[in-house]
Amino acid sequence: MEAIIYSANIGGYDTFKEPVKVDRNARYILFTDQDYTSEVWEVIKVTDSRHRRTVARDIKINAHKWLPKHDVSIWVDHSFAPVITDASIFDIPNNAFMCYAHEKRNCIYLEVMELLRLGHITNIEADSIIDELVRNNYYVNNGLSSSGFMVRGNSEKFNRYWWKLLTKFCERDQATQHYAAKLTNTMVLRPPQGASVYDNPYITRKQQHLKSSIIQR
Repeated sequence: MEAIIYSANIGGYDTFKEPVKVDRNARYILFTDQDYTSEVWEVIKVTDSRHRRTVARDIKINAHKWLPKHDVSIWVDHSFAPVITDASIFDIPNNAFMCYAHEKRNCIYLEVMELLRLGHITNIEADSIIDELVRNNYYVNNGLSSSGFMVRGNSEKFNRYWWKLLTKFCERDQATQHYAAKLTNTMVLRPPQGASVYDNPYITRKQQHLKSSIIQR
């Protein structure tokens, strides 16, 4: 099995993190616009004029476009660091993704309402997402994942549809992830160990993002 563990740090939004434990049979790729050097990561320089969030989510979602040939990709938000010694345990089908269940909610509708409350999306964005879900008879309490740690096979169809929904409705990827899975008949799996994305043996505890005014512009 060819596994790639990858991450992105665009705009210096997170502190640079080396993997804590390493699977020597896997490739480690970090996409960044910063001048990092690493003994583990293959650092790939990204030049893209789009907003850093858009670029990072493009890399995260469109693994088929950004990564070299692989059987399984393992995405790790750069607020975490990988602690993976055997990526073969994540050998999943192509028509599946694996994430931890969201620690607070189990419903896209509730996630959209929380994003609206926090000011992460607008009323127009929230209404458009909910109208789309209702029009297509998407159930309430139909699952929600934390996508900061995500394993996928070569799920190009799912990736493309998820990206299409994200660019159409809003850039908060968790708001459309399970809906994209439903529309593409993609299975949602849970990791073999760990209670949540914040409590598991595969990544470190989350570190706060850097918040300088330069980064936030």
